[in-house]
Amino acid sequence: MRSNKREVSFASILIIGMAGLFLFSGLFGQVKKEVEPNDNREQAQEIRVGESVEAGVQKDYDEDWFKLVVEKSGKNYLQVNVSAVPEVDTYLCIYDGAGQRLAEINDAPKNEAESLTNFPVEPGFYFIRVYWSGKATPEKYTLSTKITGPWREGWESEPNNSRERANELSLGKNISGYFQQKHDEDWYRLVNDEPGKSLVQIDLSAVPGVDGEIYLYNEKGNRIWSVDDTDKDGPESIFNLALAQGIYYVNAWAREANAKDPYTLSTKILGSWREGMEAEPNDRGEEATDLQIGQSVKGYFHYNGDEDYFRLLVDKPGKNLIQVDLSAVPDADGRLEIYDQEGRRLWEANDEDKGEPESIPHFVVSEGVYFIYVRGY
Repeated sequence: MRSNKREVSFASILIIGMAGLFLFSGLFGQVKKEVEPNDNREQAQEIRVGESVEAGVQKDYDEDWFKLVVEKSGKNYLQVNVSAVPEVDTYLCIYDGAGQRLAEINDAPKNEAESLTNFPVEPGFYFIRVYWSGKATPEKYTLSTKITGPWREGWESEPNNSRERANELSLGKNISGYFQQKHDEDWYRLVNDEPGKSLVQIDLSAVPGVDGEIYLYNEKGNRIWSVDDTDKDGPESIFNLALAQGIYYVNAWAREANAKDPYTLSTKILGSWREGMEAEPNDRGEEATDLQIGQSVKGYFHYNGDEDYFRLLVDKPGKNLIQVDLSAVPDADGRLEIYDQEGRRLWEANDEDKGEPESIPHFVVSEGVYFIYVRGY
């Protein structure tokens, strides 16, 4: 009887050990071997999210294609990692099912790994292309994929690296995103439903180690404003911008990458634009804010070297004396210039120091149009 008990106990231990071994291997997912040829999309080797592939750089400037099957429902963030290969510069691309390129990463130098993170995917299939600038090598690399979490409303949805792929953003709303690679650019289609002109503020939050910039375009794609006032680790802001009802595009751009710390792009309406207020953008004569004799206008030096144009209409016949005054702005050196309608400079004033006003007194004008140019340093 004692002998039988030992046999039963031994069998139980063996079964438990095998189950433990099965669970242990399941935790780390499956590692497949590369199946050549897979040098183009038609020959792509099929893999599923969570699987890894061990492959090699078998010829000079080799490229490997993989067909990634995504089965998880909803929209989720995908991460793709390619391990380093000695003496080789690695490129990582992802395409949709029709073969349209969605993203390309080549941020790391030779000998280092590449990674695509926070990339939203939905059920279906995608193509991953890994290629190299370098010679063939016996060294192997590993391609791995995983879902890192669900995509949420209020977050960017890649790819949005062009005006045609811009994410929707209503004026007054915020959106968060990542600068996932060097020189990343994220486009947003900004819709202003407010009638008339609205004074708008657009803010880009600081991201550690990143120098961010904001670019604003009209519906036709013409740039109307840009800002890059701070260095790395600093926020950027466009404020007191007068926007008419319509569609605009905001491009959040960065030189450096930071796929761990998100940014927030926020927009808000400061109020309605009214006569007697500067209407940015007005940094060119063609965009000058209208100004009448006897009228005052309130404006801002948005950044060092900001230029503002005002279109002065003189409707009184004959010759008349006018005076143009620019108020003092703390820590700013203001400059005043007057131009005729043909763009010829007639007068300039930059007599005072920083923080002091400027003035052009007793200036003779005739009936017609003049341009007043204001600049702050």
